[in-house]
Amino acid sequence: MRHPIKLTLDHIDLVIVRRGEKVVVSVPVHTSGEFDRDGILEHVHNTIEVETEATSIPAFLDLDLTGLAAGDSKYAADVVLPAGVTLISDPKMIVVHLSERSTAVEEVAAPAADAAAAPADGAAAAPADAEKKDA
Repeated sequence: MRHPIKLTLDHIDLVIVRRGEKVVVSVPVHTSGEFDRDGILEHVHNTIEVETEATSIPAFLDLDLTGLAAGDSKYAADVVLPAGVTLISDPKMIVVHLSERSTAVEEVAAPAADAAAAPADGAAAAPADAEKKDA
């Protein structure tokens, strides 16, 4: 751990690693492959926990998104694990989800524009009414 101002090392944890010893670690998940570009890709979990030998921890794991359609998800069980690596995370844990694009945003934007125009019309009508009362 580094000191926030001096940037000197304040603390270091050293761990002895033995060949063949298994450890549980969180490994980042990278995505590849073509998927339905009409959807919005959400990375729900960027890492998954796996058990592997301490001397052969993978830098990342790959999740193939080929053929993923809007509304579908890929789970931890879908991640390709190298030999000697065991999945510890829940196999049903969602890693990525491809949401459908909402058309409701366009529908909501149009009434908002109409509502903004209505007060302007009402504001213009108010002074005319005030002039009638004064007369």
